[in-house]
Amino acid sequence: MKTSDNIGEIAGALAAAQAQMGAALKDSTNPHFRSRYADLASVVEATRPHLAAHGIAIVQMAETLKETGEVVVTTALLHKSGQIIAGRLSATCKDLSPQPVGSAITYLRRYGLMAIAGIAPDDDDGEAAMGRNYQQPERRPEPSRPPQPAPAPDELAGAIRARCDQLGCPVSPARAASIADALLKAMQGDSGAALYRVQSGQVDGRLRERAQEAE
Repeated sequence: MKTSDNIGEIAGALAAAQAQMGAALKDSTNPHFRSRYADLASVVEATRPHLAAHGIAIVQMAETLKETGEVVVTTALLHKSGQIIAGRLSATCKDLSPQPVGSAITYLRRYGLMAIAGIAPDDDDGEAAMGRNYQQPERRPEPSRPPQPAPAPDELAGAIRARCDQLGCPVSPARAASIADALLKAMQGDSGAALYRVQSGQVDGRLRERAQEAE
């Protein structure tokens, strides 16, 4: 890791941003393992708004090392004070043709950003970059669990109010109910998924926008 001589201001800003970050949403599928993972867009969505709100910009640069077949991505957080925190990740590709290099860059950008921001969802989608083509091993079926009741609209509205309070943009019960209705429509009535997106911070930007609208 590399830093500027003084990191007092960026450290405080990063700590404040991390307090508001939710988990990165697992919304993509690994074709080799058929598992769910958080793609780069989800990681950026989970981190950038909170970092930017505290004066921190994300910069990611990639390079290839022909001698070793490595792809290297440097991820840096730049604070408005001029202070910086940066780190490097690398991966060895099967070859340096565009497809594996592009896959490696995306993979390293996700992991670099998750590491420096302090979020780490489980996933394994680096197979295109590594040149592997594994098949998911058979898994024993998990014991069946009783179905969980879907959260009620009032619970979703309450979660929205709580999240808005955390974001510093409190809303009235009526506004929270209106936002909950809109979110449920966008999620095709899946109240469980809607509640998860609120609690994990995936819709923080929308919550801020709706909170600022006149009632």
